[in-house]
Amino acid sequence: MSGKMLRLVCSDEDGAVVATHALSSFRGEATVSSRRGTKLRVHSFDLSFAVQWTARLSDDCEYSGSLDFSEVASFNQPDEYELSVAFDSRPADGSAAEASLVGLIGPLRYAAARQAEGRLTQKLWEHLSTFAADFAELP
Repeated sequence: MSGKMLRLVCSDEDGAVVATHALSSFRGEATVSSRRGTKLRVHSFDLSFAVQWTARLSDDCEYSGSLDFSEVASFNQPDEYELSVAFDSRPADGSAAEASLVGLIGPLRYAAARQAEGRLTQKLWEHLSTFAADFAELP
């Protein structure tokens, strides 16, 4: 999963860029089990992790933080996964920098993010959905 969630890059029309660069705080478990004598397989996962990001809004304006995923579990629907954003340093409320970061990162909720073409959360949700579908197909 980490390979697909790292080195994602999104930019806006003003040249601001946000990129993912590390996966941290990865916790949880994933199992595939089968019952003797049957072809039934049970696939389950329950994960939490953070995707570290850095945004460069201009030559002298950079911010960093993480997108923190929790409740990422096979028994939850993707819209039940939790996603929050944390900043190492936060721009001033209502500032142009804050507006630019919000635009680059995109909406946090699954349904809105899936429609936010070119935004970081759209790309992350896409990869997470692919992981869940691929995991369910493991032999």
